[in-house]
Amino acid sequence: CNLALAAIGEDPVVSVFPPENSKRARLCSLHYDQVRRAELRRYPWNCAEARAVLPVNITPPPFGYQNAYPLPADFVRFWDADDVREWTIEGNQVLTDDGPPLHVIYVRDLQDCTLMTADLIMVLALDLAQVLCGPLAASGEKLTEVQNKLAEQRPTMELADKGENSPRQFEDDVWLRARWM
Repeated sequence: CNLALAAIGEDPVVSVFPPENSKRARLCSLHYDQVRRAELRRYPWNCAEARAVLPVNITPPPFGYQNAYPLPADFVRFWDADDVREWTIEGNQVLTDDGPPLHVIYVRDLQDCTLMTADLIMVLALDLAQVLCGPLAASGEKLTEVQNKLAEQRPTMELADKGENSPRQFEDDVWLRARWM
């Protein structure tokens, strides 16, 4: 929150949770969790990825798919399922025809800032700064400055984050191989 406040030229706060008696702290407290969850949904940061083995629900969906699996309590976004051909998210469940157990990779609701990468923290700060700009800075110029900084830095930060993973191997496509024959 203090990085966001600094980005728009505001003084830091001492406490956000619970908020101190200042407009800056109350606004940070109001917006931080939503901005954080929105960013975690927007991009699958490595530090927020998690794996789970989901048990099948006893009651299958009424139609369309054979099985339903409950989503983890800290679920924010579905990322991948190991060898699952087709799935859909409905409410708090994953629906698929694949049998149990279901192995999934998902983005968790990462709340502990000490587990976040420096890049994610900077993106969150700039995301939050955009939200705080209107009620605090009341400057279109400052908002444009923050938006430009985020647009400039985000791609490099995301690339660095994904650069920590080995390349994913995809099965050869018969049609692509036929083209080169």
